[in-house]
Amino acid sequence: KELFNAQSLYNSVYTGIAPQANFVSIKVCGSGTACSESAMLSGFDWCIANKTKFNISVISISIGSDTTYGSYCDATSSFTSSINNATGINISVVIAAGNHNSATQIADPACVKNATAVSATNKDNSIASYSDRGPLTDLFAPGSSITSTSKDGTTVAMSGTSMATP
Repeated sequence: KELFNAQSLYNSVYTGIAPQANFVSIKVCGSGTACSESAMLSGFDWCIANKTKFNISVISISIGSDTTYGSYCDATSSFTSSINNATGINISVVIAAGNHNSATQIADPACVKNATAVSATNKDNSIASYSDRGPLTDLFAPGSSITSTSKDGTTVAMSGTSMATP
């Protein structure tokens, strides 16, 4: 079941490399791997509506379709309007490019023109073989063997454009 619950919102100070950074976390998907577009779009709407209240300046998203695109997908993406609405009020929208090992295409919604598409690199700064990339890619960032927290509070090393995007 998808969730959109403002109660899951928290604003915290990160103690790592950006000690004065504030985060707003919004849970729009359930614990499974599937998440409806309407739930994700409601997250955009919430961020746009609460931009001033919480000083929201970036939306970071690690989702992607199974279909990849070599040109902008604005005409077909369900996310185009939401991305354009967010960027229109100076909220940057940063999205994982996808993990289909395509050297010429990236996944929807990273393929929307106003999105910032992020592909992944390895520890040696080479392009990760799994990472979608191409003419629509805006940024490359480390995405291989990134240590992150797991649901049980321990750490785990993971790889993918979802690890590069934040």
